Amino acid sequence: MSLAPLDLVSAHPWRRVAFTTYALSLSFFEAVILDAMVRGGGREALILADVQGQQTRFFCFVDTVSARNFAGTNDAHGWIGLRFQLQAGGPPNDVLLHVNMRDASNVLQQQAIGILGVNLIYAAFYEVQIQKSFLEGLAQDVVAERIEIDYVDLRGPAFESWDRVLF
Repeated sequence: MSLAPLDLVSAHPWRRVAFTTYALSLSFFEAVILDAMVRGGGREALILADVQGQQTRFFCFVDTVSARNFAGTNDAHGWIGLRFQLQAGGPPNDVLLHVNMRDASNVLQQQAIGILGVNLIYAAFYEVQIQKSFLEGLAQDVVAERIEIDYVDLRGPAFESWDRVLF
C-alpha cells in the first residue's frame, strides 16, 4: 500500500514535525505538507535549511525556441538566457542571447541549441574572466553556418569591465 504525502499527514494527528530543505526557503511541496500538519493539530515545526546552499554557486538556464516546423514555413529563432553567480551568495549575472537557426532540419537545430546552451553554461563558470575566451567558448562546435547570434545582453558585475563595442 502506498500513501500520498497528504494522506500520510492526515492519517495521524502529528504534534511535532521536522523538515529539511535544499533552499533557504520552503518549497511549495513542503509548505503544503506543513500547512496540512498544522491544520491537523501539529504545534511544533522544525525546519532545517541545507547549509551547502550557502556555499554553492547557483545558475538558471532558460530558452524559448521556435525550431523549423515540418513544412519549413516559420522563422527558426529563439531566446536563450542564463543567470549565474560568480561566487556563492554573490550577485546575479545575466546573459541574454537571440539566435537565428540556419540548419535545414528540426533535429539539427535542436542539437545546435543544445551545444550552444552547454557552451554558455561552461563559459559562464570557467571562461568569464576573459572576454575573448568567453565569446569563443560560446561558438565552440557551433559554426556560424548553423547559428547566428544577433543580440547579446550582458548584465552584472562579471561583465562590468567588458568592451561593449564588440557586441
